[in-house]
Amino acid sequence: TEAPTRPAEPTPSPTALPTSTPEPTEPPPATTGCSAQGCSFIPDPLFLDFYNSHPDVAEKLCCPADSAQEARFEIQAFQRGTILNRLDTRTIYVIYPTGDWSQFSDSWNESMPVKIEDPSLAPPGVGLFQPERGIGKLWAENPALRDSLGWATGPAEQFTGKIQSFTGGALIGNPATGEVQVLLREKFRL
Repeated sequence: TEAPTRPAEPTPSPTALPTSTPEPTEPPPATTGCSAQGCSFIPDPLFLDFYNSHPDVAEKLCCPADSAQEARFEIQAFQRGTILNRLDTRTIYVIYPTGDWSQFSDSWNESMPVKIEDPSLAPPGVGLFQPERGIGKLWAENPALRDSLGWATGPAEQFTGKIQSFTGGALIGNPATGEVQVLLREKFRL
């Protein structure tokens, strides 16, 4: 039989000598995941004030992907959101009060009626409107969208604006009013 073995004695480890305690310092400034300083493009002057005064949005947008492009838009306010139609690309953006947004193709054309004639689509009161053309067709044919947005609160208005793509979304601006619409990629919904 084998004789029992004794466990090895632990080897003593060297004792660390105390070091001086560092003096407390100010914590480093919070860093963001994105800085426009390292970007190939800068935000268009139309968007610069907005970009600089909304650092939380700027961080999510991150770097401009290109220079801003001029485009014609149609915008219409609703009880619970906004719809923008980019007329040159026939792209409709639906923006909800939460900042969520959806994108659709504008399938309306000049051979179609300006307004969908349906008694159920008659505005329920003064100051409410049934949308027309591309925005109206999308709204009328999509009950879930209609329920989410409610009725238009005024007629659609056209403007020449700018759109600038960013790595995290896009900004659309109206130079006449200074209004900026935000389309964050993380807020896109199908």
